[in-house]
Amino acid sequence: MNDVSELSWYDQIYNEGKLEAKLESIEIALAAKFDAPGLELMPQISLISDENQLTLVLRRIALTSSLAEVYQFIQELRGRSLNS
Repeated sequence: MNDVSELSWYDQIYNEGKLEAKLESIEIALAAKFDAPGLELMPQISLISDENQLTLVLRRIALTSSLAEVYQFIQELRGRSLNS
C-alpha cells in the first residue's frame, strides 16, 4: 500500500520542474542585473532546494542594487538550512 505522505511521481516531477524554472529565473535576473559576476553565485544558489527560499532570493535580486547584499542573503539562507 502506498504511503500517503509520499508524493506521487507526477508531483515529484512537477516540483522538480518548478525548482528548475525558479533557478532559471534567478539566473536570468542575475545576468540582467549584475552581468557575469552575478552568474558566479549560481553554484551556491543551486544548492538551495526549497522553492520558498528561491523565491526570496529572486525577490532580493529584484530589490537590491548590490551583488554583495545578494551574496550575504544567500549565505544567511544556507546557514539557516544547515542549522535546521
